[in-house]
Amino acid sequence: MKKVFISMMMSVVAVMAWGCSTDHDSDDRYDASIRLSELPDTAREFIAKYYPGAKISHVGRKGTVTTTAYDVEFTDGAEVEFDATGLWTDVSAPRGKAIPTDIVLPAIDQYVSGYYPGAAINEIERIIPSGYEVDLTNRLELIFTQDGTFLSSYD
Repeated sequence: MKKVFISMMMSVVAVMAWGCSTDHDSDDRYDASIRLSELPDTAREFIAKYYPGAKISHVGRKGTVTTTAYDVEFTDGAEVEFDATGLWTDVSAPRGKAIPTDIVLPAIDQYVSGYYPGAAINEIERIIPSGYEVDLTNRLELIFTQDGTFLSSYD
């Protein structure tokens, strides 16, 4: 009887341990390396336009069964994230560096250069549907509407 009880307890512990592990696919998530050619056309065009000649260290696809996102990392530390259609959702440069300014709405670029002349845009995140979150090289974070109107700042 004692052996049966111990066997049952070991089985229960094994099932609980498997259920708590994060390396199984019960949540239908995936994260896979892909080729650049597997990105949506819009994403590839974005990279060619704003990062011509840049060396890519990793291209990945991540998400769940219902959502897909892409991630491109460059050897210099820059990174761009795209949604399933290839529209950028987040663009970041290495710490202290600026992203290409042509990516940013002119109103946002003008606001930053006018109010923070010693700083540059280090990261911009598209917050759908409300607008943009912009991180500056001086570590200040700014929030803008979809049309580039300044809303708030925080650090």
